[in-house]
Amino acid sequence: APRSIDPQEVQLLVSRLHKFKGQEYQVTTFWDLKEPLEFSNQLHEALHKSGWKFVKHGEGGSFLLGGLSGVQVWLHPNAAPHVKNAAHALVSTLNEIAKAPELKMQDAATPNDSIIRLNVGTKH
Repeated sequence: APRSIDPQEVQLLVSRLHKFKGQEYQVTTFWDLKEPLEFSNQLHEALHKSGWKFVKHGEGGSFLLGGLSGVQVWLHPNAAPHVKNAAHALVSTLNEIAKAPELKMQDAATPNDSIIRLNVGTKH
């Protein structure tokens, strides 16, 4: 069965993530695969309802290479404490609703910003 976020799970996400209202995020997925694309859209809607701010990819967009499964939550190691707290709350809540996220750290040499980046691959 495809992954989905049911209404109760959306409410849990909103209740846990609303305190981080304004948190910037991006979502990258396989645009040509139905299951991860639909799950990405559901996750995006839950974050939007939480008051998080979607940041479009720059010119040229972004894409995933084959082989990625699950959800990766990328964070800069030098991010501000409120960004780190938001990322940890997202990972913790996704774990609670059995969506198996993985917290990943960007290369410290990349420019530090406040964007949490989500990569949504295929179902495990």
